[in-house]
Amino acid sequence: MGLLDFLSNKKEDKESDNDNVENKDIVESETKDKQQKLFGDNVQVGIDFGGQKKTPREAAIEILEKSRKEMHVRDIAKIAIEYRMTDEVDFEVLKKKISSVLNRESKKKKSNFLKVKNRKTKKEKRGFYKIKIKPPVTPKPPGTTPPSNIGLKTSVIGTAGEYAVVSELLFNGFNANVMIIDDGIDIIASKDNRHFFIQVKTTMRINKGRVNFPKIQAKSFDRYNLSGAFYVFVFRYHDKSNAPRCDYFVFSASDIESFRHQGILSNDADINLKVLYDRGRVYAYNHDNRIDVSYSLNDFSRIK
Repeated sequence: MGLLDFLSNKKEDKESDNDNVENKDIVESETKDKQQKLFGDNVQVGIDFGGQKKTPREAAIEILEKSRKEMHVRDIAKIAIEYRMTDEVDFEVLKKKISSVLNRESKKKKSNFLKVKNRKTKKEKRGFYKIKIKPPVTPKPPGTTPPSNIGLKTSVIGTAGEYAVVSELLFNGFNANVMIIDDGIDIIASKDNRHFFIQVKTTMRINKGRVNFPKIQAKSFDRYNLSGAFYVFVFRYHDKSNAPRCDYFVFSASDIESFRHQGILSNDADINLKVLYDRGRVYAYNHDNRIDVSYSLNDFSRIK
């Protein structure tokens, strides 16, 4: 085979690969269109129903969990047939099996399935079911800090917070060290050949669920903002059983910048973060303006 023949074959192979990619995109688009028709306009499409064959009960659980809405048994059966989730290929047979399973399961005391009621008449809507969605784990409002700990010097609390963060970073697969000189960055951490600058702010005080963290100097924040620095706010407290605990709020520099623009931070020259523990959630707030920051709690995977 000559060089020209070789290059010609390579070109044909590349064109074939491009055709395969285009065909894959078309198939994925058609799949999403099908799911949009099956689930409706308010449900996220692009759901993967692949995997091993399932029982009617398992198929119903997966469909209801991923749809996140109430559904009629005929629609559940339709999706199960469409994506070949079970060994049953007859629509009517599968619909009866799913209806029987859901009806039986919904009567159990600790069932994951619920019958849907009409909001006006309060009567059960025949054939409609939904699944209990487990709420995300949310923080419990902390207890109060014992007076014996409040007497610690601010510098001691700050240093203790830094080493507490280093410990958590190590447990999360980072290599981390505390800086000897504080120049706006307290910790340098590395993971997967990437390095991260981290500043830590620690407090032990709480008043009616409200926690006020030490301020970040604006000039320090602006200096490291473009470097993609991260900020960990540590709240050390004792819970209701008097056991010591730390809550870690992990934010990127872009998070802090966003809080600035949303008016969540105080209007002082320096950056002052305050959080409120309220009904199982945690909010960053400034006067009446607040935003839910529970997502950042103890999530060191956000440093990436």
